[in-house]
Amino acid sequence: MPESSEHNPSIEAVETLPSQITRTLILISGRDELSTRPLDEDLVANQKQFGKDTDDYAAMVSVHQSNAAVLRDNSGTEKYLGIHEEVRRKVRVMMSGKPITYLEETPDARNIWVGDNVQLLTPDQAANTPYGGRTALDWAKAGGKTPEMVVRASNGYFYPANAKDIVVPESKR
Repeated sequence: MPESSEHNPSIEAVETLPSQITRTLILISGRDELSTRPLDEDLVANQKQFGKDTDDYAAMVSVHQSNAAVLRDNSGTEKYLGIHEEVRRKVRVMMSGKPITYLEETPDARNIWVGDNVQLLTPDQAANTPYGGRTALDWAKAGGKTPEMVVRASNGYFYPANAKDIVVPESKR
């Protein structure tokens, strides 16, 4: 039996809204694994006074790094390596005269690695890059799995990366 239109509303209009962008800092503390931390809102607000916002990846990493010891009382053991960015598309749908906003379930994610000597390598390039008695690829393998890409971060160590990751030089701030 067909359902009535009352229970099966039709879509009247679809409007694309600005995407939801979430950015967190990528950091390493001592010899721990990579982790992320939210941007400090006070530092972000301070940088806006100078015309720099969260799109200025190098400025965000630099200001957080220079304030790390003060903010966390960590004696400089934290090293900020970049920004992790997740983008979710957003749409508004009109159904039965009511607006409903939908947010993409799975974000498009990438890392923005910041530093003047940062490099993205293919697995083949990493396999041919000796480091500490092993290869860069050996160091970047997480759980024995070969990553899409390998990054040599600003701290000189190798980590797994993906094909969407980019490098931003720190000196172009």
